[in-house]
Amino acid sequence: MNAPNQHGESSRTEALSRYDDFVSSAGVLKELALAAASVFSVPIVLVSFVASDRVRHRIRVGTLWSESPRDGSFSWCAILETGVFVVSDASMDTRFKDSPLVTGDERVQFYAGAPLRTSAGDAIGVLELMDRCPRELDAAQAKVLLALADAAMAH
Repeated sequence: MNAPNQHGESSRTEALSRYDDFVSSAGVLKELALAAASVFSVPIVLVSFVASDRVRHRIRVGTLWSESPRDGSFSWCAILETGVFVVSDASMDTRFKDSPLVTGDERVQFYAGAPLRTSAGDAIGVLELMDRCPRELDAAQAKVLLALADAAMAH
């Protein structure tokens, strides 16, 4: 699955360049990621930025992935959504079932991602939850994930 040519991609990547250096907020973002791991009881949480060809996982809980290709990624699909993007069982989803994240050592089954949006509305990244077993995300949990994504952007 290749990344489509998103309308406004140049605006989005320009906005990303302004947010990409967030060293002063890294501690707060790590705390938000740790809180998300606890609240949602998931082993993997990422704060990722989606560049033109790569996804850079800047904050990582439960994994050492530092980056991955953008094409075919959960992250790319998530930034295209206005709300939370959920894949309840990636092994059964034709878009992701052959992904190395699903078939490899991590065996990701569940994914939920809330876009990180600038004040202008550009989605520059994603607050991502992953689990090794299929599961659902209810409406209340989706609201909490969106609130955590908004908090991440506030910092």
